[in-house]
Amino acid sequence: MRILKSALNYGGRLYQAGEPVDGRLDAAMIAVLEANGELEEMEPVEEALGQAAGVDGGSETPPESPLAGEADKTSRRNPKADE
Repeated sequence: MRILKSALNYGGRLYQAGEPVDGRLDAAMIAVLEANGELEEMEPVEEALGQAAGVDGGSETPPESPLAGEADKTSRRNPKADE
């Protein structure tokens, strides 16, 4: 994958440094950028499953808040029982 070494304003759009250009810019413009040394070849980075989400793709339930139980107790309380 070819990425930009520096920002580029082309066709009214600002392309950021580090942005891939394959399939986004005209082939002629990519050739000019390569000739000027403005592109860098980089392997695509794949994110491993299970890092941000659960190991099984995000079905892990988040830990329950310790205050969640207190809210349940107060919402079920019978106000007449307190009298």
